[in-house]
Amino acid sequence: MHFLTGRLTYWVGDRKNSDGFIALVEQIVVKYYPGDNYSGPKIGLVVDNYIIHRSKKTQAILDKYGDWIEIVPLRTYSPKLNVIEMFWKYLSRKVTHNHLFASIEKLVNAVLEFLKSLNERPDEVLSVIGCSE
Repeated sequence: MHFLTGRLTYWVGDRKNSDGFIALVEQIVVKYYPGDNYSGPKIGLVVDNYIIHRSKKTQAILDKYGDWIEIVPLRTYSPKLNVIEMFWKYLSRKVTHNHLFASIEKLVNAVLEFLKSLNERPDEVLSVIGCSE
């Protein structure tokens, strides 16, 4: 989630693991740093203390992109500082709460459609996380 624009970058996988987080980091690099000659500001990537954010595999990719990405770790046990938690609650209320899906694929598709629609309404994202004007 880009805190200034409200744009979402997301990756969907079978499980939460280092490979998935690395795929997301790679997506962010491609989206915001097209080319090796970029010399603008770094991305501040806010992460919690989940183990996949600190694994050796993850650290290797973060070291690779160290000129472009700076990790901003949240304090341990600080869900109120993690704006993505506010966003997940909003997504749950809008998409999954009190809904029964016939399959996990239909659930995932509903979430993906919602995320795509939010990228057309970035002001809504900023409002949810408290970053609107």
